[in-house]
Amino acid sequence: MIPRLVHRPSISNLDMARMLRDFGFTRIVELEPWQTARVGRGRDVEVTALPYYGESVGLAPRDWMTVHVALGGRQAVCLVDAARDPYGDADQVVQEARRRFGRPDFLFAPASEFHYPLVHFNRIPFYLDRCFEVFTGGPTDVVRWATFSGARLVIPYALFHLTPRDLENDDNACDADVFRRGRVSTLAQRMRSAPDGPLCVMAPGDRLTWGGDERPLGRDIGDGVRLVQVLRA
Repeated sequence: MIPRLVHRPSISNLDMARMLRDFGFTRIVELEPWQTARVGRGRDVEVTALPYYGESVGLAPRDWMTVHVALGGRQAVCLVDAARDPYGDADQVVQEARRRFGRPDFLFAPASEFHYPLVHFNRIPFYLDRCFEVFTGGPTDVVRWATFSGARLVIPYALFHLTPRDLENDDNACDADVFRRGRVSTLAQRMRSAPDGPLCVMAPGDRLTWGGDERPLGRDIGDGVRLVQVLRA
């Protein structure tokens, strides 16, 4: 499942369908923004392509996407690495998704707040300065998107946590990266954690469950959802 190519292909707006066919894939679903496809054995999973704004590269709009997923009576909005760029803002996407689909159960939102000087190379006329511009969303964006969406659980990501221990070292990792400004501790100061609030910080290997045989596992974080954590030695 990929975004349909609408704008001119370029190095930052690849013709993914053509590439996948060249690699031998035959089942390719292309979606334009706000189009929905049903997938799964019983076609009981609905995936809707949402517009993507962020990671600003290139001189023209790109056909990238974020997604809304509905399954098992739950729904999630997944913002990938969104933020804002010259063509739009993830704020608009979150608000429109709330209007169309209602309050999501889960909001997956980037919290790394990477800043790069990339946009300066993509403007006409070309210019250079020492300003860094936002590349991915950060804690302030996550709090705002949580308010716009009314999400029951907000799950931050795009933090490059590859092992459970990385979560414990998040502040050190942020301090060591000159391009990153977002950290989990900042978000935790601005948003209450589940079950008293919507923030649900997960480490690699953690999973959320509702119903089914796994209900006895983990801890209840509200609204019938449980967080099952891996061992964090």
